[in-house]
Amino acid sequence: MKKLCKSRLVAISGSKVLVMRKVGAALQYTLPGGIKKKHEKYTDALVRETAEEIVLSINAEELELFYTHTKSDKTTLYTKKYYYINLEPNPIAVIEKHKFLKTLWLDWRTAMIYMDKTDKLAIKTIFKSRRELEINRVKSTIRNIKTV
Repeated sequence: MKKLCKSRLVAISGSKVLVMRKVGAALQYTLPGGIKKKHEKYTDALVRETAEEIVLSINAEELELFYTHTKSDKTTLYTKKYYYINLEPNPIAVIEKHKFLKTLWLDWRTAMIYMDKTDKLAIKTIFKSRRELEINRVKSTIRNIKTV
């Protein structure tokens, strides 16, 4: 069975996520990233693909894997690994203008409307986990205040 492995970058600043608007008539967003070469690590592929698509240099050591999606059909096993990083929401230029019109920092709920299914799941996963962490921090603080 053939294997197709991809890595995607979920760059976040507050409630905003970095997306690329695809070329085409319909409004469609995607995340930076692409296909992993045979003997390449997922993080190395993500660093390379991001640098090829947009003017963004990232460090593989800063990436945190948080979501993996796999599916298969009769001939191919597809794997997408999603990596998270915090970034400042600075403008980022597009290199592959034949594929992408521009990059945008959008509220994650807005961005998801125009993304494919697996990108939506990844975005929901990271923002849901961040929200749960914040809720747990608040609960912990309240408990600490009550015990003082």
